Amino acid sequence: MRRGRSGGPAGIDRLGEPAGDDDPARGGAADRPRDRRGRPVAGNGTGRAAGPGRIAARRAAGAPTGVTDGPTAAAGAFVDVSGPPAYGADQVTVLRGSTFCISDRHGDIRARHSEGMFVRDTRILSEWELRVDGRRTDALEVFREAATDAVFVGRVLPETGRADSALTVVRSRAVREGMSERITVHNYAGCPARVEVALRADADLADLFEVKEGRVQARAVRRSAPVAGTLEVMRGTRGVIISADVPGEQPAGEGPPQGLRWRVTVPARGQWSVTVRVTAVVDGLPVPVPPREPTASDAGGRQHVGPFVRTPDAGLARTLRRSVEDLDTLRIHDPSAPGRAVVAAGAPWYMALFGRDSLLTSWMVLPLDPALVLDTLHTLADYQGRLTDPVSEEQPGRIPHEVRYGPAAPLGFGERNAYYGTADATSLFVALVGELRRWGHDGPRVRALLPAVDRALEWVQRYGDTDGDGFVEQG
Repeated sequence: MRRGRSGGPAGIDRLGEPAGDDDPARGGAADRPRDRRGRPVAGNGTGRAAGPGRIAARRAAGAPTGVTDGPTAAAGAFVDVSGPPAYGADQVTVLRGSTFCISDRHGDIRARHSEGMFVRDTRILSEWELRVDGRRTDALEVFREAATDAVFVGRVLPETGRADSALTVVRSRAVREGMSERITVHNYAGCPARVEVALRADADLADLFEVKEGRVQARAVRRSAPVAGTLEVMRGTRGVIISADVPGEQPAGEGPPQGLRWRVTVPARGQWSVTVRVTAVVDGLPVPVPPREPTASDAGGRQHVGPFVRTPDAGLARTLRRSVEDLDTLRIHDPSAPGRAVVAAGAPWYMALFGRDSLLTSWMVLPLDPALVLDTLHTLADYQGRLTDPVSEEQPGRIPHEVRYGPAAPLGFGERNAYYGTADATSLFVALVGELRRWGHDGPRVRALLPAVDRALEWVQRYGDTDGDGFVEQG
């Protein structure tokens, strides 16, 4: 397993693993109540049968209704609780390229945790908490059909003195360049329900490294609600715009706006919905959020069309298909060259260009996607070292180890937000260009890389092999 500079593991959250009976994200046995011998048992773990609202909510989310309930969660007002690990099994990651959202199994993002929504290495959501009549939902299930989407199903906790609640909430979340979340309240009672739906939302606009390393510092941000159903949080030229298709109002209380509130009547055996969109602001301009596109699991939803493998082995075919979907999910773009795609190292904390990782991944997918290989090589050539900088370890001809696009790259990164301290990326760059030609690719884009190859070989001889023994030294 590859580890980053901070020592944390780099991987993909449940990507590439078909959901089976033991997958908590699909409501499998690992997420069910168990007896003293560890065997799954029916029911919800409370000693009473699941209410009709639970089953109906699962049906509304498009899930099978015969799966038992997941663990319950305690009720609470908007609270600020610290203490969980930086990234845990109870967290859910939804991502597309370098944009990703980490929440708990309720769908909430809580302040002072490592959760949040990140766009271009900036946390544009640090709080995202839903309450119905002031109560948190009881998490039932999380459904995942693709890495870009998640459906959170929860039951509204009953009022004091009542055994059960007739209200359930389904939160359908989709991440692209921004985020869209449709909140639907279902009422399974025979009479209308008047409720207050409140969404607390805020942004600290912290850098990704500050969040990951637990060193977020309070900074002044400007909050405003210019029009009904809209909330803006800005710091300098970066920020976030939160808007709803149903006009809401600011929750009661003094101070700047920190969310939206709707007072609604949900019809008997009916539902009420609102769609909330989160749009990042970069360099003073909103990052356009494209309309909802087909996911990687939808027919024709892939980013890339190329050679494919036919096999009668169903397990191998499923693995290959999921691998291509995972690869598409990890594609990111350099803002300075949006037409090119490269592969990030891994979710959630390594959604960035890493020299070694991108080169090795490109080498493995060369038979299926040579265009991705060319994009990766040209992007790394653009960041190839030009100066000698002891802080970032940049040297003429050296291929970078890591490139970040955030507002405050960590210490050790040069002016181009790149760190060059790697012993193998430069040699791998040369080898991959040679492998391209060995596979028969010798067009203009390959030949345009040859000057960068010459500079890389010069680095190997001048800086890499300092003692002249024919091997590149580490460190």
